[in-house]
Amino acid sequence: MRKAWQIALNLADGPKVFHCEVLQRRGTRNMRLRVRGNEQLLLTCPPGLSLKSQQSFIHKQTEWIAACLEKAADAQTLVDYLQSNGRLASYEGSVAITIRGGSPRSRMNFDKPAQTLHFHMDERETVWERDFKYLLRRYAAAVLPARVQYWLGHYPLVKRPARISVRNQSSRWGSCSAKGTVSLNWRLVLLPQHLADYVILHELAHMREMNHSTRFWNHLRELDPLTDQHEQELSKIGGGIIIL
Repeated sequence: MRKAWQIALNLADGPKVFHCEVLQRRGTRNMRLRVRGNEQLLLTCPPGLSLKSQQSFIHKQTEWIAACLEKAADAQTLVDYLQSNGRLASYEGSVAITIRGGSPRSRMNFDKPAQTLHFHMDERETVWERDFKYLLRRYAAAVLPARVQYWLGHYPLVKRPARISVRNQSSRWGSCSAKGTVSLNWRLVLLPQHLADYVILHELAHMREMNHSTRFWNHLRELDPLTDQHEQELSKIGGGIIIL
């Protein structure tokens, strides 16, 4: 269950109002807080926790929130990430990318023999951030469902999703609904291939277990024996990518 409210925090440079989204999740024992953007918070907590307890927890994290905002101010942009990373996850394994400016409009084309995706970007660099998001969402909408099918081919006993969607999720890498819809964040293509695959297998495991019980994790480890390693790696590097 999701709820939302606003909270005012006294930071070093003065009071600041945040929009706080609360995700009450079964099986969660402790409260977890994430800073999203400059004025948004995401609190994950057990069901039934009082509003007073939620707000008290956030007030105790004021210094940590301020540190996150300061760090985010120096965070890299999507353009920075693409220029420094040089690869994207794909449906047959990762692909290299090249970026060239000076085009009349932003577009992309795939060189299959070279396994390279070429971005020809608008001559106005001020629109690159916007255009990259548009092009990458198109790319992700094509490759991520194909990658799901790839893994279903490797694990034919896994229940097939009723539908696969690629979305602009702000705080999740993926989700699986009770109706069997697997939703994937387009930013998965920015992750190293093995972590994008881990998220896909995580959601496919939910096709059997719609929870995070011991049975779920055991099933996921059958699909991905390196689950624990991949979970830790995603937690370590994913936070800086999901906000791009």
